[in-house]
Amino acid sequence: MGYGLALALGITLPHSLPSIVPWPVSLLLAMAFAAVAVVSRKSLLCWGCLLLLGVSWSAWRIDHRLAQQLPPAWEGRTIELTGQVVGLPEMTRYGWRVEFEVDDVLTADHTLRLPSCLTLFDSRQQLPPTLLVGSHWQMQVRLKRMHSVVNPYGRELESSLWANAQLVSGQIRRTVPLSPRFSETWSIDHWRDRIRQHIAQQLPNQRYAGLVSALVIGDQQAIPAEQWQLFQRTGLIHLISISGVHLTLAAAGVAWMTALLLRGCAVQTAHRPIIAAAALLFAAVYALLAGFSVPTQRSFYMLVAVTWALSRREPWPLPKILLFAALAVLIPDPFAVLTLGFWLSFGTVAAMALAVVGYVRRPSGWRLWLDAQWGANVLTLLPVLVLFQTISWVAPLANAYAIPLIGGFATGLLLLATALPVSWALPVAHQILVWLLWPVEYIGQWPQWVMAVPEPLALLAAILGCGLLLVPFGVGGRGFAVLLLLPLFFAPPPRPALNEVWLTVLDVGQGLAVWIQTAHHSLLYDTGPRLGERDMGERVVVPQLHAAGVTQLDALILSHDDLDHVGGTAAVAAAFSVQQWLAPYRLASATQLSASFVPCRQGMVWQWDGVEFAFLHPVVGEPQRDDNGQSCVLRVRAGSQAMLLTGDITAAEEAQLVQQQPDLLRSQVLLAAHHGSRTSSSLAFLNTVAPEQVIVSVGYRNAFRHPQPQVWERFLWVAKQRWRTDRDGAIRVHLTPNQSHIHAQRAEARRYWYAASAGSGD
Repeated sequence: MGYGLALALGITLPHSLPSIVPWPVSLLLAMAFAAVAVVSRKSLLCWGCLLLLGVSWSAWRIDHRLAQQLPPAWEGRTIELTGQVVGLPEMTRYGWRVEFEVDDVLTADHTLRLPSCLTLFDSRQQLPPTLLVGSHWQMQVRLKRMHSVVNPYGRELESSLWANAQLVSGQIRRTVPLSPRFSETWSIDHWRDRIRQHIAQQLPNQRYAGLVSALVIGDQQAIPAEQWQLFQRTGLIHLISISGVHLTLAAAGVAWMTALLLRGCAVQTAHRPIIAAAALLFAAVYALLAGFSVPTQRSFYMLVAVTWALSRREPWPLPKILLFAALAVLIPDPFAVLTLGFWLSFGTVAAMALAVVGYVRRPSGWRLWLDAQWGANVLTLLPVLVLFQTISWVAPLANAYAIPLIGGFATGLLLLATALPVSWALPVAHQILVWLLWPVEYIGQWPQWVMAVPEPLALLAAILGCGLLLVPFGVGGRGFAVLLLLPLFFAPPPRPALNEVWLTVLDVGQGLAVWIQTAHHSLLYDTGPRLGERDMGERVVVPQLHAAGVTQLDALILSHDDLDHVGGTAAVAAAFSVQQWLAPYRLASATQLSASFVPCRQGMVWQWDGVEFAFLHPVVGEPQRDDNGQSCVLRVRAGSQAMLLTGDITAAEEAQLVQQQPDLLRSQVLLAAHHGSRTSSSLAFLNTVAPEQVIVSVGYRNAFRHPQPQVWERFLWVAKQRWRTDRDGAIRVHLTPNQSHIHAQRAEARRYWYAASAGSGD
């Protein structure tokens, strides 16, 4: 078992490092260890050999995947290719979103290499309304490399994209249908799509039709946002996807029914292989129809291990079964370690096992069930807090109720109803599901505890405390565990010292949101964009502030009424009480503006905790300009250090500021106006501000081509360093009375697939 553990550890290790491990070096070291181990016969050397073999295997797979990335020179260029639609296409309000398996690249360039599967968006509506899974097409597409926003807190989407080999996405420009061709992938996806269509036809406009599709075939596309929020509040997110719970309970149900059918047979000893084969066959079919996610793989391989061990009459201990399942997942797919599902799936099973060991007498089934749920909830406490910044007090109750009744009974009933050739079965099963979800809907309305993400020392103490809570009864240490968990709930989040200020330019794509903190106050300058269904206020701004322990905003400044600056206002207003609203005028798109609204005007100055805030624009009584020209220009100053936030002002307003108040413009850090467009950042303005650092908040390969190349070069004429959120992630500025410091998130938490220039500030 130790050798298997060494191999698993070696496969995992390269994915936790910020740079790439050279696989030939680790392979040569592994061969050297093996040679010495053969001569000396020492197990420690064998352990080291397997560890290095795991490292070299994982590093080789990383090199291979890096080679599949789209060359930067080909981003945005038209490429002709052929292939087929795989997976389950998703119809959005803008058109199809499909996974496209590439057969051939027709573009005449031998240097172009593409990954085997692309994520394509049909915003031009080139594909038919009844798109067939497995259909073949010749397409003209424009592609771009994998990219997502990166901020200090919350889940990093790029890890999931990288783990799932979603390296390239793009827009469909033109399509030509080709003759269909059979493939194994097409066959599985075809059946999944037929089942999805059957569910949609049987449950038109039904409330939980999307959840039914998720429980039966793992398709989560039709689940509305309010149901996602319900399951998150109640700690039941894991039940939405087909996980180990569903697979294990379903396989157990098939085993029980098979045993019931075979009860009348004379030869009882022959039952076991038949029962095991029936359960495994059903589990394999269900896992394939569910998309074979990592939690599903874990459960299936654990079932295989248990069945194998029982057939040989050599029961394996749970650690051995878990290790077998982990290797079965990791050897074909080393990138599984980058998914949250891998760690939660294996960790939850281990925690449940720890929670039920150590009994002197065999407890009742209910006691085992409750203790197992206790272990699962203790293990998921910290990951849920770090990712979602909330702790659901109702999660243990909701899981104890929902796992057997929804994950087991309701899921089995829905599977049976979907397979039955009668029209009434699925609607009846859906109605039963609705009744079973009534208690979940009720307890989902109970309040949650929103907490700050703990600091590293408090987090380490909490990890140790959770570990002590899982030790068997009678071992001791549970009282000490409570002491270790206290900093998690009561330690104050970090804040700037007096006379200092922290400003974080959040990575919100093509928009702007700047979070400003002093010793006792919090201010938000703009709320990020809203583009269709993507609300960066809800996805980025609110989680970042919650993670830092912010419960209210002392001021919210909306620089002007463009949707890329105020699109997240509704989400922010719903999450925090706002003491003071400031904007150039009452914004039509921000209906939450209350009686506390004050227009921002030149000459407004106030101090918080020794830090000065001053509006330099707009001017009272000026003729009304467009929205950009009316932007609130804010200067934040701590001692001799200042940062200037300019909204979307144009060169005309910059010239006015240079003429009227050149002394007040001087700042060490400049947040460039209008995302670096050519209408702003005039040379006279830049020379007057004389920034040492320039920051641009911009979306990756945005349609406006911000920042404009000539403007980006112009920043280098006056500043030592240039930063941009699409390349560097969130930018954190720390102003003290005597100096300023800048940190980029992609440099602070570097991953091996980041570009070398990410976080460099060049």
